[in-house]
Amino acid sequence: MRDFRYSVQGDEVKAHKWLRMLPLLVVLLALSCMAQNADDDDSPDDAAGFRMTASLWLAFDRQGAADVNVDLPKSPQSWDALRSSLAQALHCPVEHLNNPSDPASTFTSIPKQWTAAQRERYLKQLAQINQRRLTGKCDAVLARRQGVMSGDIDYAAFAAEVARAGAEELSVSITFPEAEFVDYTRTGLVSEHKRSDASRAYLMYRIPLAGDAKPAALHLAFGFRQADVNRAFAILAGFILLPLLVTMWMRHGALTSGKGDPTAAWFGFFRTFNLLVTGAMLLWITSGFGARDVLQHWIAGLGLATWQWVTADVLTLVGPSFLLYFLCVAMSYPVHAQLRGSAWTWREFMAQQLVTVGGKAVPLMLALASLEIFRQELEVSVALLITAFAMMQGFVYLKLRVMKSYPQPLETGELRDRIFALAGRLGVKVRQVFVLPAGKGQVANAYAAKSKIVMFTDYLLQHLSKREVDGVAAHELAHLLHKHPAKLGAAFAAAIFLPTYFTWILGILTGLIGIPLTFLPASAGRSMILHWWFAGTGALADWPQKDFALVMLGLSGFYFLSRHFENVADATAVRLTGDPEAQITGLLRLSRLNFMPIQWGKLSESWLTHPSMVRRAQRIAAAGGMAPERLQEILVQYNGEAIRRDAVMPTVADEDRYAVPVANDPEIIRGAVGRRAMAKLKLWALLSVYVFPPALCWLLIQRIQMGPWAMAVLIAAVPVTAVLVTLAGVWLGNAGRAREKRRLLRRFEREHVSVGRPEDVLVGFAPTAFPRLFGSQYHWDSGFLVFAKDRLQFVGEKTRFSLANAEIDGIVMGRGGPSWWKFERIYVRWKEAAGPRNGVFSLYLLEPGSMWTAKARVRELCQRLQNWQTQSQQYSAVRAELAELKSPNLGEVTCASPASVGKLRVNVRIMGYLLPLAVGVGILLHVAIWYLCSTATVLRVFHSIPYWRYRDVPPAFAPASGSDADSKARAASASTGDSN
Repeated sequence: MRDFRYSVQGDEVKAHKWLRMLPLLVVLLALSCMAQNADDDDSPDDAAGFRMTASLWLAFDRQGAADVNVDLPKSPQSWDALRSSLAQALHCPVEHLNNPSDPASTFTSIPKQWTAAQRERYLKQLAQINQRRLTGKCDAVLARRQGVMSGDIDYAAFAAEVARAGAEELSVSITFPEAEFVDYTRTGLVSEHKRSDASRAYLMYRIPLAGDAKPAALHLAFGFRQADVNRAFAILAGFILLPLLVTMWMRHGALTSGKGDPTAAWFGFFRTFNLLVTGAMLLWITSGFGARDVLQHWIAGLGLATWQWVTADVLTLVGPSFLLYFLCVAMSYPVHAQLRGSAWTWREFMAQQLVTVGGKAVPLMLALASLEIFRQELEVSVALLITAFAMMQGFVYLKLRVMKSYPQPLETGELRDRIFALAGRLGVKVRQVFVLPAGKGQVANAYAAKSKIVMFTDYLLQHLSKREVDGVAAHELAHLLHKHPAKLGAAFAAAIFLPTYFTWILGILTGLIGIPLTFLPASAGRSMILHWWFAGTGALADWPQKDFALVMLGLSGFYFLSRHFENVADATAVRLTGDPEAQITGLLRLSRLNFMPIQWGKLSESWLTHPSMVRRAQRIAAAGGMAPERLQEILVQYNGEAIRRDAVMPTVADEDRYAVPVANDPEIIRGAVGRRAMAKLKLWALLSVYVFPPALCWLLIQRIQMGPWAMAVLIAAVPVTAVLVTLAGVWLGNAGRAREKRRLLRRFEREHVSVGRPEDVLVGFAPTAFPRLFGSQYHWDSGFLVFAKDRLQFVGEKTRFSLANAEIDGIVMGRGGPSWWKFERIYVRWKEAAGPRNGVFSLYLLEPGSMWTAKARVRELCQRLQNWQTQSQQYSAVRAELAELKSPNLGEVTCASPASVGKLRVNVRIMGYLLPLAVGVGILLHVAIWYLCSTATVLRVFHSIPYWRYRDVPPAFAPASGSDADSKARAASASTGDSN
């Protein structure tokens, strides 16, 4: 989509690189033409059939300076006259042009396998070539006149001196940066290259020196006239103003027509608005009708500092697109509020859009700026990449805080069990189920992600029946079965980057066309076909709107693939549930809740990810064997209910809906967002410990100059860092407990629950008989353990229960999570006195304290529990607000075995963070990257060993009093899989 340049001097750097390669080409040509007698200097020059040609190479930058290279067919007797005449022609001081005397200055790399004789001969030949060469740099060959670099090169005197040196012809080659305005002399021009997709233009002149031919001056001008720049700014203004005006016009039409049919008005506005804004943004980024390129090249020629140019260049590329999006969305707020029924205020709506746009625009611009200066300012480039990543994470946190919508894990309950049961029947592995608070947006939707999670908005669960939710869940599970999320992600990336691979695709097509033509006899027809093909592909390659057309074509394919996947998922869901009617009524209810029509034309559908609901219902009915008459009854009933503007689908009875935990409580959302941010911060802090100690060790060695001891110190730094990583992991696990305890106390105080007294203990609760991971922690819930007379009670955020002394069958210390630092947990075996329920759960102390005393304090808590079991009558009576608590009744809980952390997939993901961090630190601190990367890899393998060795070991309970078969069965089931 865009030919990225490195910096203002990027084109010149590339030109210098090629200019430095020119002597190599000359050497290869000279060596191929030399006679066997290498000492005969005149042999190549005097050979019959050669035309004595001198070459002048000029590579201009955007400031009018030029790198100069002159090659003569033979060595002149004196360079003084040549230097003087060339300096005069190029408006350059004579001392800037010199004859390279050191052969090694031309080529610094000589094959190591060459013998001394070969090296000597090679250097001698280079010295002979350098005797015929003149190089230098002239800073003011062209002058700036209102943004255009222009000037005349009167080379008559230089040509005369070249002719006296024995040349019969002068070849002048000129390269200069691409520009909107270009003017040059045509006389003597034999070759030019100035395509629209090239970063530099190339001119070649051949000037005869023999006879009476009189050389003429060469005129060259390139740059941007003020009229060109003004036109580019006018196009930019049109790109922003025109969509804004169209948005205002569409808004007026939608609000007017919405008085009669708000659903159709909203859908029409939404569909056209997305097409308008997306198309305008893509058009500017891909071409901007040439205005974007003009502005970027104009900025590059202003002579700004590198960081100033990069900032302006990136803002020109992506800034207008995001500004256009933000302004158009701001203009559309009345449609969201009056037609869509959004409860967001204007301030809240704009804040959401600001964090959404900023979360994409700011990191993107920083990343692009980093790529721009990657070769010139490597340290700055890496710092920008790190900043971009940090800003991206920060905007995610800010977005969650502003939108007040954070997915809550559904780790237990009927809906969770039903989804896992459907996944088991379909053969799909699900890691987690989430409930997403819809908030004031009131969006009813469900999602499936390639990370094997399923998500529902609480707005959907509140308005759909269990059968309808089952149909939606089966549809999302079908997406996971067929790997649709990953395929759609790859398809979208391919659509966006299609212009990048256009040349490669064109080459393949050319080869496919050429294969059958090779079997045809040579004829005018075959030549005509090839001519048409190459002429057409050449015209397409030079078409300014090519990238935009290719991206739109790719997006059309993406939308088609998405609709196909929806049909496949519908058919799979019907086979799974066997309930097409519930699936159809669920889709219709979703349409009503989301204020969308159930039918639209195929033209509108071509730019949507989902087919119309009517077409989906027809396919579902056919796949499920539903009678057409019954489908028609459902559609007629839906349309009848939709006559009134404020009509809603019939309310679903409470007993027919899945009970889900409250997900939109502000305190719950703030707590979840805070825990997520803290978990991310702790992760990066721990990863930093993998990298920074070895880096500091390397810097210390470089400063002290340890000599032969350096390698030993570097090796010793590895086990030292391993210990530091282990200690850092333990310390980070204990960090933040005081703050978490204060948060829980405030929450229970608001709920008027009397916990947090000095005798109450803050613990982590896990309803499993073995260590299990619940997300990134070994406890499923956190709360207070309350000791009462003959009752042990737990009051947590997710569950609360009470156990009588007689119901507790054992309290022992047992194994904790795998680590080089030994952890222990308290395991409690219980059995309901008057019921069939029983099981084993574990506790871990979460009270603030030193990590060095954590093991002793856990053992003290276990001893306190055991003492309570034998002396419970000495404790105070049960608190009134906790008197109604019953024994645990959780059902299956989603969790994972600690052994999963040692799997290759997890380690690859962690190394995907570690290695870029090591590379970045190595570049910024000038530390050997190989050392940091290898150290990080070794440390990661070392810390994976406990997870590889982990096996479930049952807690060492004393023999159970009575039948404990159910308890043992429950404990065994906890160790059979990674998710239960």
